[in-house]
Amino acid sequence: MSVEAIPTPQHNLSSHHNLDPDLGYPPFPTLQIPQLPPAPQLQLPPLPKIPQDVPPAQQPEQEQDTPQDADAADPVEESSYDPSEPIYSLPPPPQRAYPSRETLVEAAQTHAAEHGYAVSINNTWKSQQRVKVACVCYGKPKNTHKLSEETRVRKNRTSHKTGCRMWVEGRRREEDGLWWLTVKESRHNHPGREVGAFAVHRKSTWDSGRVKEVIDEEVARGTKAKKLLEILEEKCPGVRITKRDIYNQTAQARRGGLRQQTPKEERARANAQKRAASRAKNKQNAANSSTTDTASSAAEGGMSALDPELLAQCNTAVSNAELERLRAEIQRLQNENSRLSSENDRLFRTNQEYVQAEELRRHIQMVQSHSGHHMIS
Repeated sequence: MSVEAIPTPQHNLSSHHNLDPDLGYPPFPTLQIPQLPPAPQLQLPPLPKIPQDVPPAQQPEQEQDTPQDADAADPVEESSYDPSEPIYSLPPPPQRAYPSRETLVEAAQTHAAEHGYAVSINNTWKSQQRVKVACVCYGKPKNTHKLSEETRVRKNRTSHKTGCRMWVEGRRREEDGLWWLTVKESRHNHPGREVGAFAVHRKSTWDSGRVKEVIDEEVARGTKAKKLLEILEEKCPGVRITKRDIYNQTAQARRGGLRQQTPKEERARANAQKRAASRAKNKQNAANSSTTDTASSAAEGGMSALDPELLAQCNTAVSNAELERLRAEIQRLQNENSRLSSENDRLFRTNQEYVQAEELRRHIQMVQSHSGHHMIS
């Protein structure tokens, strides 16, 4: 390595003190600076080119499209897994093109049913060109009341969400209009289940409409859920349904007014109404007969005044009882009117027959009289 000597200044004065030549400074020492070799040039490899036949879902995203759903931000991280979290490899749907978004989602659902899980649409972008289909266990249950593990009293009994990260994306290709399915995350954190464990798979066996018809018919008859389950298994072979599904369907049917009361229930309701009306009438009579005594006792502190709300209920019950009596009287009068109308019609027909008979008798007499005159002449 070669070393160059840097020349020192020839004057003995500092350039900063030229105004006073009497003040001198020692000369600068000679510095020895090593000469470094030139740095070698790095040869960078060329960047790989993206092939043109790769579907758009695998190329870098250019558009910043926003999802329509409120939970557009993924509730879990797809990039990293907790080492202590179990991983289950349930086969994801195949990556291929489909003619429409509905066909893509249906194919993903069919594939999931065959491998022990279910999927649903997680969100859809505003452009309607992309759709996110995730496992039904994707994410975690929503904590709407901001509860912690210490403050939570009831356990989760309805949600299937386990924090699973499995999801696929469907994207529409502009060149041919087909929808391409791309697997974004294939790992699950839960084992596979039977097909009937998910409601979406059970409901797929109800598409014929026969199941709902049978449920509506049996609900109208007041059939119990256990018996209804046996009837469905007999009338609809291959149907997947649970007691909870039947309870939900019967509740919807009752809210829709399809259920008819049984004769026993109607009699019980009528008897309850009669007893309530009788009690209300007795209370009203007692209240009317002892109004003065009640007021004086309340003034002395021996008895509290009657509750106005209770009095209003009693008055309503009495009014209802009186209304029922008037309705019964109206029905009796209508029946009597019908009977009198029938009797009037019978008398009218009898009168018509009598008039016709009288006219016939007179006609016979006239004929006989004319016949007698001809014989005499």
